Amino acid sequence: MLSDGSGDTELVCQELCKALADRQIRLITVNPKTVFPLKGFSIFGNTVGSRQMIRYSYGVKINKIQESALVGMVLGDAYLQKTGTHNARLRLEHQADHHAYLVWKTHLIPQLFQGKPVFLERVHPKTHRTYSYIRQQSNASPYLGKMRKLFYGSGKKKIPESLSKWLTATIGFAIWFYDDGYYYVRDRSLYLYLGTVSMREAEIAQATLLKNFNLQSTILDKKRKGFALYFPVSERTKISKMLKTHPVPVMAYKIPDTTA
Repeated sequence: MLSDGSGDTELVCQELCKALADRQIRLITVNPKTVFPLKGFSIFGNTVGSRQMIRYSYGVKINKIQESALVGMVLGDAYLQKTGTHNARLRLEHQADHHAYLVWKTHLIPQLFQGKPVFLERVHPKTHRTYSYIRQQSNASPYLGKMRKLFYGSGKKKIPESLSKWLTATIGFAIWFYDDGYYYVRDRSLYLYLGTVSMREAEIAQATLLKNFNLQSTILDKKRKGFALYFPVSERTKISKMLKTHPVPVMAYKIPDTTA
């Protein structure tokens, strides 16, 4: 049993974290706090000697780029579904002709997914038209449960105050824009629709994109559609470059034309 607060305890915790990072051992414990009693040490914490943060979730590791991709998905069309007291799973859904886009997403974080996507049909309650779509769900895990608490703390999806700490790689922005961004060819304008969030949440999104990606934007109130970020023409080249860095052919229509 480790004695909380001693120097020896901290050394042991560091060695355990390093061994986990190097895959020398696999942590199996009912209560992780019995192994990591000190603050700052957790199976969800930083690994010692690693340049990228690795979050462990019962054998699953997520690096910072993958985590940014996950955050971009959640900010966009993905849903984190609660599956228990501490667990959640990631649900991806897209229209059927965007099948390749959904598969591309799952390949970014393959350790979270098993099986293949399924094609489904839905009848619109008002128009009675039948729509085909594709769905794939991840395995449930405590890590995704933690992410759900971050984005669904009150039950409704929100943009967290700490977004700038989670959305740090361009892959995350690219996914968010592929899901909720629009490029209007006629006036060469770009928008990122945030949905029915609060003004404060819109300000957090705006500040995060400026801080992490140097993107200038203006918050617009689109009434029933909620808030949106408007990007001036000067930002077209930056956004185009980020999207082209993470190409998805079926989503190419969202990449702004920088030659006009």
